[in-house]
Amino acid sequence: MLNVALEYARRGWAIFPLAPGEKVPAIKGGRGYKDATTDETQISKWWTKYPTANIGLATGRISGVVVVDIDVKHGSGYAGIDDLGINLEKVLCARTPSGGEHLFLYAPDHPVSNRAGVRPNIDFRGDGGYVVLPPSELTGVGRYEWVDTSCYPAPYVELAPQPKPGPPPAPRAAAPLGQVSARAEVALREECEAIRQAPKGQRNDQLFRSVAALYQLEAAGELPAGELEAEVRAASAEYIADDGEREWQRTYDSARKAGQSEPREQSERFRAPAVTTSTKPTAARAPGIELFWLHGGRPRPTEWLIGGILPIDACVIIGAEEKTGKTWLALELALALACKGSVLGRWEARRQARTLLVSPEGSREGLRRRFYGLCWGQGVDPEAAGAWIPVWPDRIDLRNEHHIVAIQAAIHELTPDLLVIDPLVTATNGADENDAGAMQAVLNTIRDIQRTRPGMSVVVTHHLNKSHADRSPWHALRGSSALGAWADGLISMRRESDESLAPRRVDIWHRDEPSPEPAGFTLEFGRSPVDCVAAVRLEPCDAFRKGKGPASGKEQRHAAILEVLRGAKGAVAIDALVARAGCCAKTILRDCDELGIKHEGQWAWMNQQ
Repeated sequence: MLNVALEYARRGWAIFPLAPGEKVPAIKGGRGYKDATTDETQISKWWTKYPTANIGLATGRISGVVVVDIDVKHGSGYAGIDDLGINLEKVLCARTPSGGEHLFLYAPDHPVSNRAGVRPNIDFRGDGGYVVLPPSELTGVGRYEWVDTSCYPAPYVELAPQPKPGPPPAPRAAAPLGQVSARAEVALREECEAIRQAPKGQRNDQLFRSVAALYQLEAAGELPAGELEAEVRAASAEYIADDGEREWQRTYDSARKAGQSEPREQSERFRAPAVTTSTKPTAARAPGIELFWLHGGRPRPTEWLIGGILPIDACVIIGAEEKTGKTWLALELALALACKGSVLGRWEARRQARTLLVSPEGSREGLRRRFYGLCWGQGVDPEAAGAWIPVWPDRIDLRNEHHIVAIQAAIHELTPDLLVIDPLVTATNGADENDAGAMQAVLNTIRDIQRTRPGMSVVVTHHLNKSHADRSPWHALRGSSALGAWADGLISMRRESDESLAPRRVDIWHRDEPSPEPAGFTLEFGRSPVDCVAAVRLEPCDAFRKGKGPASGKEQRHAAILEVLRGAKGAVAIDALVARAGCCAKTILRDCDELGIKHEGQWAWMNQQ
């Protein structure tokens, strides 16, 4: 199985191990499909540890493929495949153990979400989903097999509108309340159990399949419709708690319509979908509960969006008193990601990434001026950087369901890696900061929004109490203690004096990582191409770092650069200057230009050299 897994990885498919004989992830305490990778070293480690593991493929843009899942367990999905416009003659296709098929399409540039029931018995697996690859095998069911390995994925096709259904079939007499057929009683019990046991990432799919199957029996007159929803709702308690009533009801209604349109014939033998079971002793499972295992799978190092300051998939608070520069620092984070630059000359963005900025306070023009000023201060093209920082157009209320749905839709479309809400208090629409229940509800909503895009980080700005000097910054956050308990990290800022240009001290705390040394910056203003906007720089100031004197960050860097170059007999590597000055290469090159020092490639030298 290892050789097959490596071959898939060489195609550029991101894969991960599934439990032997099952469709659930093998790594206990892992992240499921989020662990998927093309790294052959990691894949070899996995299949050395789990030599008989099945192979899971993370679908969507990460692997470059979208999969059309055709089901035949609850009626044939082939009747609707022609309507999708997919050429079946040369498409790469895998046959599933149940007799269905997986059709592989090339993924488009834009996100494709997982969708159940795009046509009767046809689902889409896109970003955030996964499928099982051949030659994986399900215990007691069968093996996944390629139909023709010489084929290739087909071009992606946008879904045409669902054709309007014809008149529904004449309803049969429904079973009286409390009276069901023998097979319907078994079906209801097993389908509800399948819903309870469905793991995260598969709950929506399982809900659709189970509800559709039950309503096929209801349409055949074997189940009373009046009892179905209550039974299924009780089995979906965990689904509703995690994903919300609105999402559950939408899936339920869609599945109900699909099932009622195809009544199950009395002569058809009922086949309930197999309930996924664990290879662990039954005593180690809690029915209806997804347990998190502390053992199995070694802890992984933190992955960073901006090294040392902003982890991936984290919620971080920027806390400061009023007029300290919270918005400037939030824009600095977004600009670093847009240009793959650095924050305060110390913390490097690990990749170029998009930031969705939600700024319900102040005017659009004021925010635009700040953005252009910061770009000009750093020598960045605002037009190029701005394309990576879309701004939410209106005020947002995190207690308004319509606003929440709208911003989740925007995240699906824009695929940002960072969401910034600046400031939090304005986005709560008057919620009492000291009301733990009200604030916890708002913070839970932000976590729900974060889950819209796996791996996305969230930064919110918030005020610190003015009398916080003798308190931990976690406890100095204004309002309910729920804020400190909710956050994965805190960036605390304070001014050394009441003067507007006084140095700002920046302290960083991470819940699961050691804290870096304090940093600092001063706001420096200069000329720009437009008279009404000043060029702005958050000039690093190292006075707060251990062993540093009171000189500004720029003065210290210039002195360090000159000291190294004057003591050298020739050119000096830029990396050596970076190590000596304690900043990034981009800052070193800018300082060299200001000092009149020549540089080319990875080297710098004094004029006389």
